[in-house]
Amino acid sequence: MKILVITSIKKGGVGGPSLYADNLPKALADYGVDAGVLRRGHLPKVFKELLYFLQLFWMTPQYNILYSLSGSPGINIPALICAKIFRKKFCMRPGGDFLWERATERGETEKTPQGYYKDGGHKKQKFSFSLFRWTLWHTNKIIFPTSYLRSLYQEYFFIPDEKCGYVDYPFPGVQGGLGPKRESRQFVFAGRLIKFKNGERLIRAFAVIENRAGATLKIIGEGPEKAGLMRLAKELGAESYIFFEKPMDRAALMNEIGGSYCVVIPSIFEPGSFLMLECLKFKVPIIFTKESGLYDAYADTLLFVDPYSVADIKNKIEWLLVGDNYRIYMRRIEGVNTQRCWGDVAREHKMIFEKL
Repeated sequence: MKILVITSIKKGGVGGPSLYADNLPKALADYGVDAGVLRRGHLPKVFKELLYFLQLFWMTPQYNILYSLSGSPGINIPALICAKIFRKKFCMRPGGDFLWERATERGETEKTPQGYYKDGGHKKQKFSFSLFRWTLWHTNKIIFPTSYLRSLYQEYFFIPDEKCGYVDYPFPGVQGGLGPKRESRQFVFAGRLIKFKNGERLIRAFAVIENRAGATLKIIGEGPEKAGLMRLAKELGAESYIFFEKPMDRAALMNEIGGSYCVVIPSIFEPGSFLMLECLKFKVPIIFTKESGLYDAYADTLLFVDPYSVADIKNKIEWLLVGDNYRIYMRRIEGVNTQRCWGDVAREHKMIFEKL
């Protein structure tokens, strides 16, 4: 069996698709599965789409299965066409909801994906919706990382059970490990600075914290919202304790997180989060959005926030700064079982692929 893993992210990048492309092929090799990787992000910007299709067309005959780590039609439609031409199987792992993300970036919705579809927001994107649904219907297997996403796709895209698979997240490792270096009270946000990541409410919450006691917020990342977030911090007089950093490579980011007091991810929605799991793996406190496919699994363990409530985000941050609360929260995090690894993920993928 030979698998071609396809992603739009460059090697060594930050985020789920990059981690999958970097780690899954190596783990599959331990189970006798030969897996190659095609990264569209490495291609030059000029004629990227054409070059991607030509490279895909040339590589497809060498593999039995094409496995996309993206929900983007720009990645999946060329892969699906090549799979059909050469009579190969095509599988997909959607890490989120492509249509909803586009709608949030255009300012068309601030709702969660469930709310967006329930209220008919997707009907404004009739062509994109139909194209995405067509791609899903012609995919041999859709491997979901959370039951939330599976339920969403089945309800609104009418995906039958036999097309659906499920492989839970692993707890990713960091080469060299992370040590507890939390000497300061620095809170960290890391990720793309786009609307649904909810940076505005995070800044507003941090700016009104009482008894700050030296707490600072570092926002790491780039994106279309960055300039506006920097202006907001300045308008609120928070420039002395809210800082902005450019994106870091994975090793530098993990070192930054390892030395932080707490990581905050207050997104409008997160289907899952490798960053959250990395924090649990290396015993770094985290405040996470309750609008997530991972909420049910950790509802009794983590500090979750209502992403629409500045007051709730503020209150959870303040709680960590008071008395023994930090130590109490650390004990809860230390009790989480983080043994699931890439080997488990590879074994479960192999079982799915063998049945195609």
